[in-house]
Parts: sequence; structure tokens; C-alpha cells
Amino acid sequence: MNEKGIFFWTIIGMANSIISNLASNGYNITKYLPFLPVKYVMPYLIRRKCFSCWTNLV
Repeated sequence: MNEKGIFFWTIIGMANSIISNLASNGYNITKYLPFLPVKYVMPYLIRRKCFSCWTNLV
């Protein structure tokens, strides 16, 4: 039931268990690594991690 044009994207190191389950069921997975100076990347990664923790509580 996987469409060739549909991909699930995640930051490397986040949501690994979810992505592993999707990959084992044949879904297209792409992981990305933000590549910017630390002063720009850290606030972004902190926001993404906080969002990830918040969604796990709901």
C-alpha cells in the first residue's frame, strides 16, 4: 500500500522506532541532517525535540 512518491522524513536520531517500523513495512524513508552553523542549528533541533516530546504526551 505504499505510493512511490510518498516519503516519511525525519531528522537523523529522532523518531527512530517509528521510522524503523515504517521502513520494515515497505514505506519510503528519508533522514536528513540540518547543516548550518551551530548558532542556527541548535535552536532548530531543540524546537524539534520539544515538539517530539510534546506529541508523545498527547
